[in-house]
Amino acid sequence: MAKIVVPKPAKGSFNKDRPASDLLKSQLKHLHALEKSLPHRLQTGHNVDEIKTESQASAYIKKITNRLHPRGKIKVPRPAPGSFHKHRPLSDLLRRQVEHFREAERLLPVDQQTGIHIGSIRLEHEAAAYIGKVTAALHEQNPADYFQPARPTVPARSEGRDEVATKRTGGAAKNATSQKKSTGATKRRDAKGTRK
Repeated sequence: MAKIVVPKPAKGSFNKDRPASDLLKSQLKHLHALEKSLPHRLQTGHNVDEIKTESQASAYIKKITNRLHPRGKIKVPRPAPGSFHKHRPLSDLLRRQVEHFREAERLLPVDQQTGIHIGSIRLEHEAAAYIGKVTAALHEQNPADYFQPARPTVPARSEGRDEVATKRTGGAAKNATSQKKSTGATKRRDAKGTRK
Protein backbone atom coordinates (compact mmCIF):
# COMPACT_ATOMS: atom_id res chain seq x y z
CA MET A 1 0.00 0.00 0.00
CA ALA A 2 1.39 3.41 -0.94
CA LYS A 3 2.16 5.86 1.83
CA ILE A 4 0.40 9.20 1.50
CA VAL A 5 2.47 12.15 2.66
CA VAL A 6 0.43 14.87 4.36
CA PRO A 7 2.21 18.22 4.66
CA LYS A 8 2.41 19.85 8.07
CA PRO A 9 0.04 22.78 8.55
CA ALA A 10 1.52 26.25 8.33
CA LYS A 11 2.32 28.06 11.57
CA GLY A 12 -0.65 30.00 12.83
CA SER A 13 -3.17 27.90 10.91
CA PHE A 14 -4.61 26.79 14.26
CA ASN A 15 -5.39 29.49 16.76
CA LYS A 16 -7.20 28.13 19.78
CA ASP A 17 -8.80 31.50 20.54
CA ARG A 18 -9.92 32.25 16.97
CA PRO A 19 -13.68 32.20 16.47
CA ALA A 20 -14.94 29.06 14.69
CA SER A 21 -15.51 29.63 10.96
CA ASP A 22 -18.79 28.87 9.19
CA LEU A 23 -17.19 25.76 7.66
CA LEU A 24 -16.15 24.51 11.09
CA LYS A 25 -19.62 25.23 12.50
CA SER A 26 -21.16 23.26 9.64
CA GLN A 27 -18.86 20.31 10.42
CA LEU A 28 -19.88 20.52 14.07
CA LYS A 29 -23.55 20.27 13.11
CA HIS A 30 -22.86 17.19 10.97
CA LEU A 31 -20.96 15.54 13.82
CA HIS A 32 -23.74 16.44 16.24
CA ALA A 33 -26.23 14.68 13.95
CA LEU A 34 -23.98 11.60 14.02
CA GLU A 35 -23.69 11.85 17.78
CA LYS A 36 -27.48 11.51 18.07
CA SER A 37 -27.22 8.07 16.43
CA LEU A 38 -24.93 6.83 19.22
CA PRO A 39 -26.33 5.01 22.26
CA HIS A 40 -27.44 7.48 24.94
CA ARG A 41 -24.55 6.54 27.26
CA LEU A 42 -22.01 7.60 24.59
CA GLN A 43 -23.60 10.95 23.75
CA THR A 44 -21.92 14.04 25.18
CA GLY A 45 -25.05 16.12 25.64
CA HIS A 46 -23.04 19.10 24.42
CA ASN A 47 -24.87 21.94 22.66
CA VAL A 48 -22.84 22.67 19.50
CA ASP A 49 -24.37 26.14 19.23
CA GLU A 50 -22.40 27.09 22.36
CA ILE A 51 -19.06 26.27 20.69
CA LYS A 52 -17.41 29.58 19.84
CA THR A 53 -13.65 28.96 19.35
CA GLU A 54 -11.45 26.61 17.35
CA SER A 55 -10.18 25.09 20.59
CA GLN A 56 -13.68 24.18 21.76
CA ALA A 57 -14.51 22.80 18.31
CA SER A 58 -11.31 20.73 18.29
CA ALA A 59 -12.10 19.22 21.71
CA TYR A 60 -15.66 18.33 20.66
CA ILE A 61 -14.54 16.80 17.35
CA LYS A 62 -11.88 14.71 19.11
CA LYS A 63 -14.37 13.44 21.68
CA ILE A 64 -17.02 12.47 19.09
CA THR A 65 -14.47 10.91 16.73
CA ASN A 66 -13.19 8.68 19.54
CA ARG A 67 -16.73 7.58 20.33
CA LEU A 68 -17.57 6.90 16.69
CA HIS A 69 -14.32 4.98 16.09
CA PRO A 70 -13.35 3.20 19.32
CA ARG A 71 -9.83 1.88 19.40
CA GLY A 72 -8.33 -1.05 21.20
CA LYS A 73 -8.80 -4.76 21.23
CA ILE A 74 -12.16 -6.36 21.60
CA LYS A 75 -11.92 -9.09 24.18
CA VAL A 76 -13.67 -12.27 23.14
CA PRO A 77 -13.98 -14.75 25.99
CA ARG A 78 -12.64 -18.23 25.44
CA PRO A 79 -15.27 -20.91 25.20
CA ALA A 80 -15.81 -22.91 28.35
CA PRO A 81 -14.01 -26.26 28.47
CA GLY A 82 -16.23 -28.96 27.05
CA SER A 83 -18.48 -26.53 25.17
CA PHE A 84 -17.59 -28.32 21.91
CA HIS A 85 -17.68 -32.08 21.97
CA LYS A 86 -17.51 -33.56 18.51
CA HIS A 87 -19.39 -36.73 19.46
CA ARG A 88 -22.26 -34.85 21.12
CA PRO A 89 -25.62 -35.23 19.36
CA LEU A 90 -27.06 -32.17 17.63
CA SER A 91 -29.05 -29.75 19.75
CA ASP A 92 -32.29 -28.30 18.39
CA LEU A 93 -30.55 -24.94 17.88
CA LEU A 94 -27.73 -26.48 15.86
CA ARG A 95 -30.19 -28.56 13.83
CA ARG A 96 -32.09 -25.36 12.91
CA GLN A 97 -28.81 -23.73 11.88
CA VAL A 98 -28.04 -26.71 9.63
CA GLU A 99 -31.52 -26.38 8.08
CA HIS A 100 -30.93 -22.67 7.55
CA PHE A 101 -27.62 -23.36 5.80
CA ARG A 102 -29.33 -25.98 3.62
CA GLU A 103 -31.80 -23.33 2.45
CA ALA A 104 -28.89 -21.00 1.67
CA GLU A 105 -27.04 -23.82 -0.13
CA ARG A 106 -30.01 -24.39 -2.45
CA LEU A 107 -29.38 -20.92 -3.91
CA LEU A 108 -25.96 -22.04 -5.15
CA PRO A 109 -25.41 -23.57 -8.59
CA VAL A 110 -25.70 -27.38 -8.44
CA ASP A 111 -21.99 -27.92 -9.12
CA GLN A 112 -21.10 -25.85 -6.04
CA GLN A 113 -23.48 -27.56 -3.62
CA THR A 114 -22.03 -30.02 -1.10
CA GLY A 115 -24.33 -32.93 -1.94
CA ILE A 116 -24.60 -33.72 1.79
CA HIS A 117 -28.03 -34.90 2.90
CA ILE A 118 -28.71 -33.00 6.13
CA GLY A 119 -30.76 -35.88 7.52
CA SER A 120 -27.49 -37.82 7.87
CA ILE A 121 -25.97 -35.14 10.15
CA ARG A 122 -26.27 -36.44 13.69
CA LEU A 123 -23.23 -35.10 15.59
CA GLU A 124 -21.78 -31.64 16.31
CA HIS A 125 -18.58 -32.24 14.29
CA GLU A 126 -20.62 -33.29 11.25
CA ALA A 127 -22.69 -30.12 11.55
CA ALA A 128 -19.52 -28.02 11.92
CA ALA A 129 -18.00 -29.59 8.79
CA TYR A 130 -21.20 -29.03 6.77
CA ILE A 131 -21.62 -25.41 7.89
CA GLY A 132 -17.95 -24.75 7.09
CA LYS A 133 -18.30 -26.12 3.55
CA VAL A 134 -21.49 -24.16 2.81
CA THR A 135 -20.02 -20.97 4.27
CA ALA A 136 -16.92 -21.30 2.07
CA ALA A 137 -19.07 -21.86 -1.02
CA LEU A 138 -21.30 -18.88 -0.20
CA HIS A 139 -18.32 -16.58 0.31
CA GLU A 140 -17.10 -17.39 -3.19
CA GLN A 141 -20.39 -16.17 -4.67
CA ASN A 142 -21.57 -12.65 -5.38
CA PRO A 143 -24.53 -12.20 -2.98
CA ALA A 144 -26.28 -9.86 -5.40
CA ASP A 145 -26.68 -12.75 -7.86
CA TYR A 146 -28.72 -14.87 -5.46
CA PHE A 147 -30.65 -12.60 -3.14
CA GLN A 148 -32.44 -10.25 -5.57
CA PRO A 149 -36.22 -10.52 -5.37
CA ALA A 150 -37.93 -11.58 -8.55
CA ARG A 151 -39.93 -8.84 -10.25
CA PRO A 152 -43.39 -9.76 -11.51
CA THR A 153 -44.16 -8.95 -15.12
CA VAL A 154 -47.18 -6.67 -15.28
CA PRO A 155 -48.41 -4.75 -18.33
CA ALA A 156 -47.73 -1.04 -18.24
CA ARG A 157 -50.46 1.07 -16.64
CA SER A 158 -50.98 3.16 -19.76
CA GLU A 159 -52.29 0.15 -21.63
CA GLY A 160 -56.06 -0.03 -21.53
CA ARG A 161 -58.12 -3.14 -22.08
CA ASP A 162 -58.70 -2.26 -25.73
CA GLU A 163 -54.99 -1.73 -26.38
CA VAL A 164 -54.06 -5.08 -24.83
CA ALA A 165 -56.75 -6.82 -26.85
CA THR A 166 -55.49 -5.06 -29.99
CA LYS A 167 -52.01 -6.41 -29.40
CA ARG A 168 -53.35 -9.96 -28.98
CA THR A 169 -55.81 -10.01 -31.89
CA GLY A 170 -54.00 -7.76 -34.30
CA GLY A 171 -56.48 -4.90 -34.16
CA ALA A 172 -59.76 -6.77 -34.61
CA ALA A 173 -60.97 -6.18 -31.03
CA LYS A 174 -60.25 -2.46 -31.19
CA ASN A 175 -62.09 -2.10 -34.47
CA ALA A 176 -65.15 -3.94 -33.09
CA THR A 177 -65.22 -1.69 -30.02
CA SER A 178 -64.98 1.48 -32.06
CA GLN A 179 -67.82 0.28 -34.37
CA LYS A 180 -70.11 -0.31 -31.37
CA LYS A 181 -69.50 3.18 -30.08
CA SER A 182 -70.00 4.85 -33.45
CA THR A 183 -73.22 3.01 -34.37
CA GLY A 184 -74.76 3.27 -30.93
CA ALA A 185 -75.12 -0.50 -30.76
CA THR A 186 -74.51 -0.51 -27.03
CA LYS A 187 -77.78 -0.62 -25.11
CA ARG A 188 -78.33 1.05 -21.77
CA ARG A 189 -80.56 0.00 -18.90
CA ASP A 190 -82.85 2.36 -17.07
CA ALA A 191 -83.51 2.38 -13.31
CA LYS A 192 -85.88 -0.63 -13.59
CA GLY A 193 -83.32 -2.68 -15.47
CA THR A 194 -85.06 -2.71 -18.85
CA ARG A 195 -83.01 -2.06 -21.98
CA LYS A 196 -83.54 1.12 -23.97
